[in-house]
Amino acid sequence: MLANYKSIGMIMASALIATAVDRAVSAALAQGDTVCGIAQSRPCELTGYKVLSNQKAPGLRLLQIETEQGPRIFVATRAIMERFAKELLETLQSEKL
Repeated sequence: MLANYKSIGMIMASALIATAVDRAVSAALAQGDTVCGIAQSRPCELTGYKVLSNQKAPGLRLLQIETEQGPRIFVATRAIMERFAKELLETLQSEKL
């Protein structure tokens, strides 16, 4: 029963974070910021990143990607973050830069 409450808490925390990010992005767009990204005419330039923990949902991590247009936040489990990091490193190692 306690596990169910933890799962519900993690889902609610994710929903709250997603809502906050959505509002922040909508506010930035309303101010006339130039939108960038895959579906846009130009890519976003990466200026930094942070991996954040949430004490209320310790099973989740937040990946904050910082761009010139502002931060983008993604919610993920530790396993997904580890897989992402591994695939990113493998991609960089296989390419000759």
